[in-house]
Amino acid sequence: MDDFKVIEHGYSLDLNRIVGGWELSPYSCHAPNKNKAKSIIIKKLNRDYLDLKHSYSQKEITYLNIPIDRDKRFDLVEFDGVQMTRSSAKGKQREKEKNKYLDDILVNPDITHCYIMKRGQYYGDNYCGYTERQVFAGVYQKSDAIKEVKRCDELTVRPIEIDSHNALINHFIERIKKHLI
Repeated sequence: MDDFKVIEHGYSLDLNRIVGGWELSPYSCHAPNKNKAKSIIIKKLNRDYLDLKHSYSQKEITYLNIPIDRDKRFDLVEFDGVQMTRSSAKGKQREKEKNKYLDDILVNPDITHCYIMKRGQYYGDNYCGYTERQVFAGVYQKSDAIKEVKRCDELTVRPIEIDSHNALINHFIERIKKHLI
């Protein structure tokens, strides 16, 4: 659980309880209470000229029946002295933790090479393609790997333990030597 200081609560329109709600973009707001959130979102719907119907009663959406839910993702919170939504703050927090992890690797003299990974798969050699098998993974200087990983949120770096990496490659070489004619 995060420990962000909540400035104002977030609310959103429950699109599952709106006829054709899947066609709409999310409607959300920050408000001190649910009644104020209803007013804000009704004004947004009216501004966008939307005549929506409740999916259960088939009645037109009004202040009295608008399906508004408390939505913590849209809480207005404070992170590093800046106000933003909780989901934005979580993203900034992940980015901050990732950068600290990368900086720790960069200053560690025992780490010289790294694998680059995306969604559980290794980058291939020369930043080309992906593989699930470590033996086919590209091996990158740590500074090059970190530079690549910092530019993309989906990438991670995995430091290489040189002895186990070399043992893996040598074992693979021994296995494929049998295929020589």
